[in-house]
Amino acid sequence: MIINNKRIIEMDMARGLATLAVIIIHTSSMALYNNGNVQSLNYTLCLVLNQLTRFSVPLFVLLSGMGLTLSYKYKSYFSFLKHRLLKIWPYYIFWCVLYILFITKDSFSAITIKYVFTGKIYYHFYFVFLITQFYIIYPFFKRFFESKVGFVLLLVFNAVILFSSFQYNFPNSTIHFWDKKNMLYWLFYFSFGCFLGKYFYKINFKKGKILYILLFIFSTYIILKESISLSMYVKDIDYYTKFLRPSVFLYSLCFTLFIFSINFNKVLKSFLKYISKVSFDIYLVHPFILHYILMFYKKHHYNAGTIYFCILAFLISLIASIIIAEIKKKVIKN
Repeated sequence: MIINNKRIIEMDMARGLATLAVIIIHTSSMALYNNGNVQSLNYTLCLVLNQLTRFSVPLFVLLSGMGLTLSYKYKSYFSFLKHRLLKIWPYYIFWCVLYILFITKDSFSAITIKYVFTGKIYYHFYFVFLITQFYIIYPFFKRFFESKVGFVLLLVFNAVILFSSFQYNFPNSTIHFWDKKNMLYWLFYFSFGCFLGKYFYKINFKKGKILYILLFIFSTYIILKESISLSMYVKDIDYYTKFLRPSVFLYSLCFTLFIFSINFNKVLKSFLKYISKVSFDIYLVHPFILHYILMFYKKHHYNAGTIYFCILAFLISLIASIIIAEIKKKVIKN
């Protein structure tokens, strides 16, 4: 474990990787939906990229629980909630307005306002609604989330509901229980983060490095084997790519332990640390950029179902998001 100016380097590395991964998920998903030929090399490559980066949101949720546990010092529930919500909601609402004005072009009705407060304005905003729910309940369940009993119970609970939702798939269901915004599906990741936060200074991740590497390799094989096999006979792309699958659950946990156990070189460490600092900005902004990249491709009849699209869209959306994040910094300073 390395602490630098009150920042835990392992958390910065993990958050930086999760930020880059979520962009890759969205670019590769666009490519998959614009390809259609599951037997093509482009489709397989995009699917592999999509699955290898599925640790992103689980890791974000885990890091949220971990960060709260490591930094929680509030005596008042409302002071805690106010501090946390003011860090994310003003900027989130600002971007909701921009997405409404330039992408969805919905009227500012009661339904639109409801969508803002439930994370439904655009496909990635569910995460803000999800994390807000954890902020609301965290002070009440703090001890349970950090306990070994809570760890085991939520591990079993999440494994059961993930297996059930995957085994008995309801792709068109409007029932909230089957929605990825349902906090229940993410409870263990958050609790695991709280648990790690409590014992982080006592755990030597480097000792288990070989085991974590082997587990990571095994879980990588499982998630790729499953998704590629299912893609051959299941038409619903969401079914074999979504987060709410047992294989993603296993892969995300193994990836987390693997990342915490390895060392990064100085250049990569510096880059990921920077990405970590602007991660929320990048998360909110990049789908906005991706939307216009895809529009440009369609307007000029370019093929958006290739690995080249994934790489180009990733680079453009990342760079543009960073530029916007830097502009925001300067505006706030002035």
